[in-house]
Amino acid sequence: VKLNPEKDKKWTSENSPLILIVEDNLTNQMVLRKQIEQLGLQVEIAKDGQKALESVKNNRFDLVLMDCQMPVMDGYETTRQIRLWENTYKQHTPIIALTANAMSDNLQKCLDAGMDGYLSKPVRRNELLKIFNEHISSPSAQEQTSVLEEFSSSDITFNRQNEEENRSIDERLQVLGDECGTEAIQ
Repeated sequence: VKLNPEKDKKWTSENSPLILIVEDNLTNQMVLRKQIEQLGLQVEIAKDGQKALESVKNNRFDLVLMDCQMPVMDGYETTRQIRLWENTYKQHTPIIALTANAMSDNLQKCLDAGMDGYLSKPVRRNELLKIFNEHISSPSAQEQTSVLEEFSSSDITFNRQNEEENRSIDERLQVLGDECGTEAIQ
């Protein structure tokens, strides 16, 4: 899907939502950051659950993308800790699990920890759009058509170059993973 920055961005730099990516894998961080910034949103990154908890206590995020398997504090425990802290202040920040394991028992574990949804890795831009439209409100939501609806409408054309770019990124991540002796997207 080709993004048209003039038409498809829902937010401006003055009111752009702030997304926290909680991910220990540097490659995943870079790919997610690029995808989200291309949509006109701001990004902060925490490399583990402890850093994420500190960030949430010190900033107001519009949404958190939470890796489930991390050192120091995993995504499940981090989410439980965030929910405990939020209960004190009557807040609720949407937390979306990032998981390579989309089995039903793992997904239930995400929901039981207090996450609001999940995305399977590797994350695709249209999946991010859907999550953002479901969980982040626009300042003038009544006046704007959601980005997801715009992408779903018949006037949107699919761009082969963009599909090839996504495939190329996936191939580069696989090569990187092969060179490291592990999957690049975990």
